[in-house]
Amino acid sequence: MGQIKRGGKRPFLNIGIRSAFVLYVIISLLIATAIFLISYILLTNAIADIENKYGVKTYRIPEGGGFSTRIDVNGDGETFYMLFIEDAQGNVVQEIELSSLLFSYEQGWEIDEETGETVQVVIVMDKMTSADSWTRNTLYTMIVVSVLASYISAVIICAFVFYHRRIEPPVDILISAYEKVQNSDLDFDLKYELDDEMGKLVTSFNSMKDCLAENYRNLWTQMEERKRINAAFAHDLRTPLTVLRGNLEWLEEEGLSEEERQEAVDGIRRSVVRLEQFTEAMSRLQRLGDYEVKKREVAFEEVLNAAENSARTLSKRNLRFSSEGDGAQKIWVDVEVLCHTLENVVSNADRYAEENIWVSVSLQNAIMRVTVEDDGRGFSKAALAKATNPFFKENSGGENLGLGLNICETLCRLHGGGLILSNTDRGGKVELSFGVSVRS
Repeated sequence: MGQIKRGGKRPFLNIGIRSAFVLYVIISLLIATAIFLISYILLTNAIADIENKYGVKTYRIPEGGGFSTRIDVNGDGETFYMLFIEDAQGNVVQEIELSSLLFSYEQGWEIDEETGETVQVVIVMDKMTSADSWTRNTLYTMIVVSVLASYISAVIICAFVFYHRRIEPPVDILISAYEKVQNSDLDFDLKYELDDEMGKLVTSFNSMKDCLAENYRNLWTQMEERKRINAAFAHDLRTPLTVLRGNLEWLEEEGLSEEERQEAVDGIRRSVVRLEQFTEAMSRLQRLGDYEVKKREVAFEEVLNAAENSARTLSKRNLRFSSEGDGAQKIWVDVEVLCHTLENVVSNADRYAEENIWVSVSLQNAIMRVTVEDDGRGFSKAALAKATNPFFKENSGGENLGLGLNICETLCRLHGGGLILSNTDRGGKVELSFGVSVRS
């Protein structure tokens, strides 16, 4: 669960969103430019076809000069039109009589065939019909409009395609994942092909979902653990309550001797003490669920010394201590958790051992293992299966509440390790493991 599928065969697509957006813009602008150029060529050709239907003459204007037109009327009353080409000083250098009243003129530029230079000219053209003039002007307007239309359309299409290809898919994935999480469905995989910013967002959401699923599992485990603890507590609580009720009923009987009455009172006192012990045990278990492991950096040799001192302090047997690993190695570990669990296990081993107890500590691959063996009778089949359960006891007598190995197993788990029970040729064996961080 929690795997993200990515396409490794298309590295070109795995660029960042910012780079992808720039690339989309460049491509769209290139396409828009190509469309505009095609439109421009088609429109200018259409304009040229219209202009070619009319006579056109070109007159060169001297450098710095200009031109003017005038309407004259001769002595016979005839009206004619004159075009005057002027030099830079305003002198008329050329007079042209326009033969037709239907003409138009405009100033432009052309290349001199002899010198190859660009020169200023005045273009005189027969006047167009109103339809051709409107068409020509419309085509010129379309050239301007085509520029705006091409690039605006390119921007809109670029935004649409970019959103559809790079934004919408991961957003849909995240929305779908959110709806599943909202419905408490955490058993799903997030699949996204690209490794861009949105891909990293999908990865982060996937990691968050995995952490949430792990928290749910831990919460469920804790709830189940609490159920088992409560059930075991209720089961063991029945015994002192039964004894307490029996002694109270006994006291209510008539004709009891002072000795019998005192015996009933002592039984009640023992039951009350037992109930107090159970209450304190439940309180410890509740606090243990909220216990926080506090690791600190220490030398492995310091951990070995603390472990050996704790073991020898509690054992009355012949205790043999051994270790494996570099004593100067720096590790991150909660020494108090280590010593507390070791003391519980050594105390149990001391209770059942005949003469000898063996304690060994090793450090390998960021895992520290503490093994305690004894030469006693070993664990029964029931103990191997249930000894770490709360309130487990193979006999109902004694002051032992059956919480030692359960507390050890919980502390080891909080420290990233665990507890394993087994038997050897010489007796019982308890292996504690702790996850530690090693500084190289």
